[in-house]
Amino acid sequence: MKLSVENYVPRERVGELEGLKMIKDAGFDCVDYSFYWAKDEFPMYTEEYQSYARSLRAYLDSIGLRCNQAHAPFPVTSDGSLSLEDPAYRRVVQSLEAAAILGADAIIVHAAGVPAGCSDTEFDYNVKFYQSLEPYAEKFGIRVAVENLFFRDKKRNCIRGRLGSPFELNAMIKALNSPWFVACVDLGHASITGFEPEEFIRGMDSKILQALHVQDTDYLEDRHQLPFLAKLNWPEIMKALTEYGYEGDFTFELTGYLRSLPADLLPEGLHFAHSVGQYLLNLREDET
Repeated sequence: MKLSVENYVPRERVGELEGLKMIKDAGFDCVDYSFYWAKDEFPMYTEEYQSYARSLRAYLDSIGLRCNQAHAPFPVTSDGSLSLEDPAYRRVVQSLEAAAILGADAIIVHAAGVPAGCSDTEFDYNVKFYQSLEPYAEKFGIRVAVENLFFRDKKRNCIRGRLGSPFELNAMIKALNSPWFVACVDLGHASITGFEPEEFIRGMDSKILQALHVQDTDYLEDRHQLPFLAKLNWPEIMKALTEYGYEGDFTFELTGYLRSLPADLLPEGLHFAHSVGQYLLNLREDET
């Protein structure tokens, strides 16, 4: 199992190439490339995204850092048309191609909310949404990872799940019925939608769990903290991954933790995150 970390915060603080080098120097094997939260001038959003992705792949190869997975932009649609005429949807499709160029095995794509005026259930609409991406996934040779999510129900003043249970996530992958779709479990999202992460992992159908977003939280908000800085039970989580037979990478999504650090402390913060990741992988090895 390889150690990976998303690159949004390093890129935001020190720039694309320096951020990737910082991740490599911290000891990480891989990077989860982030396409989200970027401004319109982000090179991956422009007409030159292919050439930019190729140049970035060459840089990754030169420093010995592999892109193991990526995260598509969100929102995933502006008008619900599931058409390339929709700028948000077009960016998602571009991110599939660019992530494949970078070498990613899978790209996490968030589920969509049901557009106004659509009579579909949320589940049925998202089956259509993900199925619309299948030809692109096959064309570019990259799997789409469906993640357990949450949203804020303002009417009831609470957090609710969107594919927020292992039952719903299993059902979505089963409905899509394609080798181009796998599951990604975000451990923090599981905890705020009513499931212990280890319970969520154990509830996943065999072999469909192929990606992780590893973060710690306090069960109240989506904190994206480093493990052991909040409340999740990490020995039990690692035990559950071993029991499941998880064969994917161990990918940190630590925007909360990394954003709390001054830029000058990012290298040390990433080094420490790598040490924590290695400690957790050693826990898993102790279980085998």
